[in-house]
Amino acid sequence: MNLNEFLERVERSQDFTKWKKDNPKSYLCSFFRILEENDDWQIDFYNPKSDTMTSFLAGDTVKVIDKDSKIFKHKDTEVEELRLKDVKFELETAMARVDEINNEKAIKRIIILQKINKNTTWNLTFITAAFSILNVKIDAGSGEILEQSIKPIIGYKED
Repeated sequence: MNLNEFLERVERSQDFTKWKKDNPKSYLCSFFRILEENDDWQIDFYNPKSDTMTSFLAGDTVKVIDKDSKIFKHKDTEVEELRLKDVKFELETAMARVDEINNEKAIKRIIILQKINKNTTWNLTFITAAFSILNVKIDAGSGEILEQSIKPIIGYKED
């Protein structure tokens, strides 16, 4: 099932329809998934009025899993709207690009599709068997690797 199908499943659900009626200015901001855990996508919608996010889990059924959550971002950072029509470079191809630059076995793969700095971006984070964190950001429109880093888990801290 492709991302559009997951989004349509959410948008057709009773939970979403009810929520959207109360949050008409909210918009799609990200897709999130941990590959080793299940095939479900978490689909997130941002409410600019309240600066909150509501998440729906699109699995066999659709359910709200997190409603009106405060988000962690810099005060001046804008949460950009994600438009699936801008995704030309599918997840499988993005994962293959990561495999080209990474020779360590991934034990956990965290996938986020979001808009960062005007780019629709696959934000891929792999925890490797060597206890490193590999993060690769790939432009979902062009396939260009925008950023990549690998850091050991031990002693890891954000720059």
